[in-house]
Amino acid sequence: MLGSPSRHQMLARLALLMLDSGMIPQKRWTRSVRNLEAICTKSFVAWVEQRLGTLRVLNPSFWATVREPSKGAAESGLWIGWCCDDTSFLTIGPAIRAFADLHPRLPGTVLAAINKAGWNSIPVFCFDDQLSVCECYMWGGEEDATEYADGLGMEGDAKEDYLSSVIKRADILERTPEEVFTYWKKQFKSARRLTQIGRGQADFMLRRIIELTTVLRRMDDVELVRNFHREAAESGEDFVGHGVVLRWSSEDFTPDVFQAVGHSAYDSGCGHDECCVHEQALDDHDSFKSFVTDLSSAIDMMRALDELLWLLSAEEWSSYSPNREQAA
Repeated sequence: MLGSPSRHQMLARLALLMLDSGMIPQKRWTRSVRNLEAICTKSFVAWVEQRLGTLRVLNPSFWATVREPSKGAAESGLWIGWCCDDTSFLTIGPAIRAFADLHPRLPGTVLAAINKAGWNSIPVFCFDDQLSVCECYMWGGEEDATEYADGLGMEGDAKEDYLSSVIKRADILERTPEEVFTYWKKQFKSARRLTQIGRGQADFMLRRIIELTTVLRRMDDVELVRNFHREAAESGEDFVGHGVVLRWSSEDFTPDVFQAVGHSAYDSGCGHDECCVHEQALDDHDSFKSFVTDLSSAIDMMRALDELLWLLSAEEWSSYSPNREQAA
């Protein structure tokens, strides 16, 4: 029986695939086995950096390595993934409030684009997740902590201790307006209408935000990233490695909810913080080309998402006054 390919053979396969896909420039190519790993590494880093550009909000770390085959796989292959070393906390409530004043469907459209881009690149935890997350993780599926305590038959000191230890619905709604949690129900169905609103804006920052929102809405889902999160969810794992936490205001409970979910997931042993991990076979040329296309799309999403979040968190939104006539 033939043994599995050696590491040098696998690196040679990877180098040829990277060369054919454009990840390794012709001028960097060499036939030296000794230099293959360095060439692949440098070329991969350069390829990612060129597409990412300079990010202002997100802080992704990429890694790639050739490993032995996983259980059930005939060949060893390329393992690649990324995560965020740090989580950024941004306040975008003033911008979203200005959008609601401009057009009632604009906030939901922008937030939906952020959510889509996040789950296709680096997930984002948003202030409008507060209630649904608390209902799931803290309130036992009930609408508030009190209902959960009553359903369990808690009384006296036990009930008081529980209620004093968790965030309650009234706490959240005191600092985040209730209508914020229904923004997702109102979105532009027509990309043309969204584009029209963007073109009618004299303010460059607002025009650019609408442009980026339109771009993200039109982009297809990235299969390798969505598959990773779906498989993790199906195995009972909760994602806790969000690259950004978006706040309504500097006083809201979004960071507290985010941290509570993370602690709950880690305590139960089902938390993971990788944004994506993918195993790519090196014996299929077409499959590798599809992988490069998917990875490139994820990076495109990442770059557009980063700029969008940076613009939404600008200080200027706190004093922004949109022209109401433009929403007509």
